[in-house]
Formats: sequence, structure tokens, C-alpha cells
Amino acid sequence: TENNIEINSERLVKEVKKYSIRLHFESKISPDWTWRTRFETNLVKNILEKKSGVLIYSDLLYKSIESKISGNIRFALFDTEDYLNRIYAYENDLLYQFSIPAYYGLGSRVVGNLRYRVHKKITTELHLSRTFQKENESIGSGNEKINSPFKTEVKFQIRYSF
Repeated sequence: TENNIEINSERLVKEVKKYSIRLHFESKISPDWTWRTRFETNLVKNILEKKSGVLIYSDLLYKSIESKISGNIRFALFDTEDYLNRIYAYENDLLYQFSIPAYYGLGSRVVGNLRYRVHKKITTELHLSRTFQKENESIGSGNEKINSPFKTEVKFQIRYSF
């Protein structure tokens, strides 16, 4: 890819190279419980600088055929030098939705999903997530900017099947 770089007050478009390594471990603890962990690191180089980043997260998932309840929880730690070498990771979300947040800066993130089958035709779902960026006084940019080192999301869904 290419990126704008300023050298001696002159703006240039120069090549940026990105290298990534991902290690993924998944284990079925029991018929109902799954544990997975991922480690990802990257290196971004241009003619002026090198930047590196790391993300590690662990998921614990519960799903049983007999139970009306299922869910998962994730704990993530990340440390990237800036937004240029951010790391994306897919997250479980509510049914028919998805989330692929960009992890950047220094921080942590906790995500939890809970699904409860009230009746054969009625299911409720709850999604909670909280991001903490230690060194930032705000999270996001533009209309999504929050003047706090925390960002919390709450989603709730009720589904009725015909």
C-alpha cells in the first residue's frame, strides 16, 4: 500500500509495507465449552519509520443443545504504536450482526454475549463490550469521538420466529 509522508515540508506518496504473524489455538474443553486464544503481531515500515503492534485475546464459549442459555466472553490486550499499524479481529455479536473493531494504542477490551431461548419461537440476546485505552483521553474520531478513555457498547435484541 501507499501512504502520505511529509519530508522537509514536502508531501510525498511512498510505499508502506506491512508484515503480520497470527497464531491461533482452539480447544474443546468439554462438549459444551470451547476455549480459543489468538496472538497477532505486525510490523509496518515506510522510508522514515518502523512501527510494531501486538494483540492477544482469549475467548471462552458455552453452547449446549439441552440448555436455553449460550454465550461467550472475550478478554483482549493490545499494544500498537498508532492507528497506522492497527490490528483487526472479528468478534461474535448479536444474530445477523458482526463486529470487526480496530485495536490500536495501548489498552484492553472485554466483550460478552448472552443468548437466552425464552420459548421455542422467542430468543433474547445481549451484547456488552468495553474498551479501555490507557494513554488516551478520548476514543474514536469525528462523530464517533468519546472524550473518555473508556468506550462501552450495549446491544439488546428480541427475536420472534414464525
